[in-house]
Amino acid sequence: MSVTFRSKSGEVGEDSLNLMTSDNRQKYGWRSHISVWWIGTAAVCLGFLLLISILGVVTHNSRAIGDRQDSMYENLIYSLTKDRDTLSDERDQLKINSGNLTKEMEVLQSQYNAMAENRDKLQQEVNRLNLSRTNCRAIGDHLDLKCENLIYNLTIDRDTLRDERDQLKINSGNLTKEMEVLQSQYNAMAESRDKLQQEVNRLNLSRTDQPCHKGWESFRDKCYYFSPTGVSNTWESSRNDCKERGADLVIITTKEEMDFVVRTIERTWIGLFDKEQEGKWKWVDGTDLLSDEFWQKGEPNNRDNEDCAEVSRSAMKFNDVPCTTRFSWACEK
Repeated sequence: MSVTFRSKSGEVGEDSLNLMTSDNRQKYGWRSHISVWWIGTAAVCLGFLLLISILGVVTHNSRAIGDRQDSMYENLIYSLTKDRDTLSDERDQLKINSGNLTKEMEVLQSQYNAMAENRDKLQQEVNRLNLSRTNCRAIGDHLDLKCENLIYNLTIDRDTLRDERDQLKINSGNLTKEMEVLQSQYNAMAESRDKLQQEVNRLNLSRTDQPCHKGWESFRDKCYYFSPTGVSNTWESSRNDCKERGADLVIITTKEEMDFVVRTIERTWIGLFDKEQEGKWKWVDGTDLLSDEFWQKGEPNNRDNEDCAEVSRSAMKFNDVPCTTRFSWACEK
């Protein structure tokens, strides 16, 4: 009996021990789970707080950066607008300066053209004097040498001026430089013109004492040929006759010269015409008629297509008549 009881007691004690151990395990395991849960919750809360703090800092910095960028953009826009207005004013001023330079270039070009025309007229005068160079040979080889030097210098000047003219055309793109080049060419041409005029004057002076050919008459420093009495011709034919004699129709520039020309012939062709442009009277050497003092009253009137001029002994004045009219003529060299 006693043995059996012990056994049962032992069984009961063992079961009680096992039950007690299981209860304790459940009790302490639940407490462990609660601690872990609280720790996780605290960690999550801290994470949210950290995230909120970061977002707040980022938001604050973003606003600060945005404000700074807005300020930079406003300054940049203000600076660019100011630069644009400044450049616009400079552009307008450059347009005004360009227009002024263009006008100055046109004025200089006009002066250059006028000077070139004057140069060509002087060149014609030199050529006319060169045609009569044979008359200079009577004074010796020394004068011949001077005439040859004059021709050589004139040829060099002509070639130089031609090169300068071509250079002006090439440099027409730059208005400022063009103006400077034109001014330089104008000065050089004026100097060349003065030299040519001096040479012309010198050649005229060198011919003053030279005798005229047989059949020619001398007056002042020139020689004159008058058509034979009773012989008349048209203006063109009269001029051709003068050219064949190495001269041209007479150019009257003074009252004394007019008195000399008309003293023996009633009506005489002179080297004055407006065939190229009506109303613009020019002499046969290319120079313009500068004064109207020698015209008859009411002349020129171009009544019957009158493009050539004659002078009469009775009126002692110029008169325009048709070039096909036949008159006596006077040559001059």
